Amino acid sequence: MKQIHTAIIIFCTASLSFAGAGGSKHGHDNTHWDAPAFAKAQSNPITYTQSSRQQGEDIFIKNCASCHGVTGLGDGPLSSTIKPRPTDLRTMSGKHKDGDFAWKISTGKGAMPAWKGILKRSEIWHLVNYIQTLSLSVKVTQKKIKHERAQTHGH
Repeated sequence: MKQIHTAIIIFCTASLSFAGAGGSKHGHDNTHWDAPAFAKAQSNPITYTQSSRQQGEDIFIKNCASCHGVTGLGDGPLSSTIKPRPTDLRTMSGKHKDGDFAWKISTGKGAMPAWKGILKRSEIWHLVNYIQTLSLSVKVTQKKIKHERAQTHGH
């Protein structure tokens, strides 16, 4: 009986020690999506210009907005039917490298299709140029709200 009790204690202790192993990185849940290092290191061959940004926005509206929403918030008309929900690209842009976005767009995951072979390589990079500006629109909106509040309160 003592041997069974000891075996149970050892098993429980070992199970607890492995409970956090092999799952998430950096405190993210298991839905976090990391691109491989080689992809993250890839530079965007399309120089950012207003023309490139506009081309990327057009591609985004046509192909991505139904899930990610027109503003990239992840609130498109199909978003409620997708598990996990589409990423809020506004909070991701500016924090991830161009190669990271290009790889994710190209390979897809889960409900997100792999756009490689559907979009041209150059279109994917124009799309990246657009996505990288989405965090800027959040900052502009936040500044505009602060400014409007200040005017409302006589500041």
